[in-house]
Amino acid sequence: YLLQDSLGGNSRTMMIVAVTPVDTAYDESIHALQFATRVRRIQIGAAKRNITSKNLEETVKALTAEMKTLTMQKQKTEGQLMSLKRDNNRIQDKLQNLSSSRKNTQSDSKTLEVLRKNNTEMANRWQKEKSLREETGEELEKAQKELRKSQQVLKKAQREQETLERKLEEKERQLEKKAMELRTAKDQSTAANLRARKAQVIGSRARPTPSPSKAPRPAAKPTGAASVASATTSVSAASTEATEDVSEIRAQVLSLLEKYDKGKVNRIDIIMEKFKGKESLLLEKMTQRYESGAEATPEEAAAARSRSHLATQRHMERMRKLREARGGK
Repeated sequence: YLLQDSLGGNSRTMMIVAVTPVDTAYDESIHALQFATRVRRIQIGAAKRNITSKNLEETVKALTAEMKTLTMQKQKTEGQLMSLKRDNNRIQDKLQNLSSSRKNTQSDSKTLEVLRKNNTEMANRWQKEKSLREETGEELEKAQKELRKSQQVLKKAQREQETLERKLEEKERQLEKKAMELRTAKDQSTAANLRARKAQVIGSRARPTPSPSKAPRPAAKPTGAASVASATTSVSAASTEATEDVSEIRAQVLSLLEKYDKGKVNRIDIIMEKFKGKESLLLEKMTQRYESGAEATPEEAAAARSRSHLATQRHMERMRKLREARGGK
């Protein structure tokens, strides 16, 4: 009933059915599909024209005539419009050329002004640089002269330093020679003292005690092998006595260190090795150092320790400077 105006004549009717897959709209989907199938089965028959052919032909002729006139007018207006556009384009081109020429002339004048300014600035800079170059050249010449003078002074100082170094080396060599001679003299004196003491000890031990009943019998002169044997026995006895003396001196030095200076007990081997052959001198120095300090007051002992400490520090400083001087060479 709703579509009866749209059915028939020159019209073509189409029907679109919307179906949803949701379970809740299952019934609506089924009814819509059934309605569509019923509509599809409807047969209306052949289409009929509702307008008469005469009126239609007249209207078509009138419309075609109007279209022709309109197209003619359109062509004329389009031709006029094209000519106007051409004239407008020519005028625009002329205006653009004129404006570009004006801009070019203005830019050329500006560039000329800028070039003039740059030229004047460059000339001023060149003058300044020229004056600066002249000043720097004069300063460079002065500096070169001063450098030559300083090089000459430096060469003289180097020569003087070399001569002083040579003199210092000679003095050091002389000092080393004197030190070696002094050491050898000390060693010889200590060895002579040791020999004298050993001879005294051996003589005191070899001397027989006089008996009141018997008179001393004159000793027979040793001959040949007997003299050699007695010499070897005396040498062996002297060597054993020397080792015994060294062990006794070591024990006495160790007792002094344990009593007065426990920090040097572990260095007893180094001290004995340093004073090898001069053990008696070591014992005398140790006894003078510690026992005389023990008899003195605490203030005198502290002063002696401070003096010895300062002396060791000065000696270490002298040795360090000497090593640095030798290393620098």
